[in-house]
This record gives sequence, C-alpha cells and structure tokens, in this order.
Amino acid sequence: MSLKDIALSNKDLIQDIKSKMPGELDKYWATLDTATARLNTIMLKVSQHPVMEQENIYDITQCDHAIKSFYKWTKRLDSWPSFTRPFIKTILHGIGTKRIPRIKNLQSKLDNY
Repeated sequence: MSLKDIALSNKDLIQDIKSKMPGELDKYWATLDTATARLNTIMLKVSQHPVMEQENIYDITQCDHAIKSFYKWTKRLDSWPSFTRPFIKTILHGIGTKRIPRIKNLQSKLDNY
C-alpha cells in the first residue's frame, strides 16, 4: 500500500471527523482527529525522502490500520444500542492505549531521523 492510497482512504474519515458536532463522544473523535493529523504529518515528511519511506512503510501501514480500527469502533459506539457501550468502550480503550501511541512514537522517531 502506497502513501497515496493511505491518504485517499483517509479522506472519508477526515470528512466524517469534521462533520461531527460537539457532544458526548468528543474524546473519541478528538483522538481520531489528532491521530489522523499526526499520520498525515508523518506521510508528508516521509514522502519527501524515498529511502525513509521504504524504511517506515510497514509502521505507517500499521498506524493507518490502528486509526481505521479506532474509527470503526467509534462509529459503532455512536450507532449500536446502549447496552453494548461498556464493551465497545473497553475495545476503544485497548486500541487507544496500545496502538494509537505508536503514531506519536513514529512521529518522534522521524523527527530525530
């Protein structure tokens, strides 16, 4: 998967984040917004250096999958019945504490490159 494919696949996600009104699920949408902004920054930086892109494409794809997974579960939290909320929040907490921080770690790794 190339950087262009990742950027185009995130287009709908970014539009959905922008269209959300303030409400109960703000922290989840804010996490998605921050993670997506960081991933876009990483892709912009890496696209300027082809060698850096080849070295980090696996990490970038893993970050993209983490964002998509978090997005999928946030949409489910918004639309599924209320008795499933504790289960979905547990899943989101797991993704948010284990997989989303890899984006920040990758960004700081590339800042020191």
